[in-house]
Amino acid sequence: MRRTRLAVGVAAATMLLVLSTGAVAMAASGGTGGILAGPTWVLKSYASGGLMTDVPSAVYADAVFEDGQKGGAVNGSAGCNVFNGSYTSNGAALTIGPLATTMMACEAPQSTVETAYLAALGNAATYTATAATLTIYDAAGTEILRYDAGSPSAITGMTWHLRGYNNGKQAVVGVIGDTDPTAVFGTDGQVSGNATCNTYFGGYTTTGSAIQIGPLGSTLMACPEQEQETAYLAALQNATTYQVQGPNLEMRDASGAIQVMFSGVAAEPLPTTAPASAEPSTASTGTEQPTAPPTSTSGSAPGGGVPLGSLLLVAGAFLVTALVVPIRRLRDR
Repeated sequence: MRRTRLAVGVAAATMLLVLSTGAVAMAASGGTGGILAGPTWVLKSYASGGLMTDVPSAVYADAVFEDGQKGGAVNGSAGCNVFNGSYTSNGAALTIGPLATTMMACEAPQSTVETAYLAALGNAATYTATAATLTIYDAAGTEILRYDAGSPSAITGMTWHLRGYNNGKQAVVGVIGDTDPTAVFGTDGQVSGNATCNTYFGGYTTTGSAIQIGPLGSTLMACPEQEQETAYLAALQNATTYQVQGPNLEMRDASGAIQVMFSGVAAEPLPTTAPASAEPSTASTGTEQPTAPPTSTSGSAPGGGVPLGSLLLVAGAFLVTALVVPIRRLRDR
């Protein structure tokens, strides 16, 4: 009788340990699927060195998935450069890439985020998407990317500082050092800014995400960076669509090619009339100061607290201990 009870107790303890181990495996089994297309997914944290790391406030990265039956195009900001490529999805399964990016040089923390973010996108295996959040997991079921759904922003109310422009030779290049081309879109339908050394001005119209800029006029001072200025003004007038992504503004032409990429800062007054002075714009660069290093977290279950699997493991250990002690006493008798 004692042996029967002993066998039943050992079997129960073993069953509990198996269930608890299974619960842990389920907790790390990856995503459950959902709708990817629609929102602009703003990156909030990413895997780095085995830990989930928060995106610094000075860095903006995102992803936009275009609708398709089992995939489609994906594009976004990687932190400094923009990327585009394709993705496939089937249920909760997700594969992203190959991806192409622009080739602008970036400094930390943008470069740090960009390298880790692009690597994580390439490791995507499953995902969970809700109306407010998107979480991507690798093949081991480990969380590697976490996003929030972004909200649209207006093109007005900002001074946009040029980060990259189409040079007219099918290439997007960064701005020349110590120059600060800008764009300010007023609520009166007028755009103005610093073209590099001259001031420019003209009209613009928007309908949804469509935009038409120009014709543009400018002052006529000669400058050594004239090639950049000419290409920048041409790129602005070639733009047909725009997208505001957090603190960034991106414009493309009718073929989808990037024409201009801006970073924005609020606070500078918007002009209501075309500039009359031939003096170059003295707008601030809007360069944000580096923030403190990103805070690393252990990637625990959302909302904090102890995972169910860990609780089951602890309970199983107590049960085994409770059974082993009586067993030893029976043997001693």
